[in-house]
Amino acid sequence: MKNESPKYRYDKFNENWIIVKLSDIACHYKTGGTPSTKDPTFWGGAIPWIQSSDIQKDSLFGVIPQKFISEEGLQNSTAKLIPKNSIAIVTRVGVGKLAIIDQDYTTSQDFLSLSDFNGDTQFIAYSIYRMLQKESTQLQGTSIKGITKEDLLSKKISLPEIEEQSAIGSLFRTLDNLLSSYKDNLANYQSLKATMLSKMFPKAGQNVPEIRLDGFEGEWENSKISDYVYLLNGRAFKQDELLNEGKYRVVRVGNFNTNEKWYYSNLELEENKYANKDDLLYLWATNFGPEIWKEEKIIFHYHIWKLEFDRSIIDRNYLYYWLEKDKKRIQQNTNGSTMVHVTKSMMENREFLFPMFREQQAIGTYFSNLDSLITAHQEKISQLETLKKKLLQDMFI
Repeated sequence: MKNESPKYRYDKFNENWIIVKLSDIACHYKTGGTPSTKDPTFWGGAIPWIQSSDIQKDSLFGVIPQKFISEEGLQNSTAKLIPKNSIAIVTRVGVGKLAIIDQDYTTSQDFLSLSDFNGDTQFIAYSIYRMLQKESTQLQGTSIKGITKEDLLSKKISLPEIEEQSAIGSLFRTLDNLLSSYKDNLANYQSLKATMLSKMFPKAGQNVPEIRLDGFEGEWENSKISDYVYLLNGRAFKQDELLNEGKYRVVRVGNFNTNEKWYYSNLELEENKYANKDDLLYLWATNFGPEIWKEEKIIFHYHIWKLEFDRSIIDRNYLYYWLEKDKKRIQQNTNGSTMVHVTKSMMENREFLFPMFREQQAIGTYFSNLDSLITAHQEKISQLETLKKKLLQDMFI
């Protein structure tokens, strides 16, 4: 059956695509199985045993096997050895996840694996991924709970000539490689930040950090937050004072998290009820922690404090990252329970350690640069994911 062309395609290709069933393009297919759990010799071998949880939802190459079986385990189970470069497709809960496996492998019962294709493996994998995505969307955004082998093999996809398949498959493989690289780098920067936050500030009972930037020495000053920082309360609004439009935005705790709805106010208040660009704020209810306000003048809500301090003594960025570190201490002291708010007296009495001003600046700059790298990678990942989603919609039928 002939089909129309996709919205976007390479200039040099102009042939119509054809519609085929998966059973027509995959010469072999195999289901999975599980070795006996009673015999430990069946496990711990060298053959990857893929589970649904091993496959990333949005990557066709991000598979990290967590379990391996032995040759004996393979012989004493319904599992089958599947050749590398096959496509493993989840057929039970989690339908829509699939991956091209780059080594010989076995799977759990949650999979159907296709191999030996009449076409480009990468293109076919992305076509199946796109087809299952579309079906899930048509079911009002819900996940398909399961699909039989017969139903999956009867599914149809559209194919161009092999040269166009290879070009499209290669393009998406490049996109996935870029995404994987940025995600790996992001994870490394986030891990580095967590490590340095734990080592560049003194531990409890100590006055010097485990790791220190070059050129600095001497003990840090130990005091209470209230000795150097003043916590200004935000304004408590009545519901009828919060407007849908007005002169000032009112920033609430939710505006820093998932709530995008903004309220406004026309009230003219004392100056200490406003936050300006670059002010340091602290959220103390529901989701607590420090935030640097980076936009226009706003009114801050009652569940937020504005922090005032002498900026010739305390560097703002240093204080921000010290508060980030202190937030982790507070979380660790809650014994796993959810911390819903921090009281003002509790915060004012927190032990506060800081070095000389120049070292504060160096520490603040170090973490600020790390955060800039993290943000840049997050933005790049978002851009690539948006591009990939758009191309999946427009380069396939």
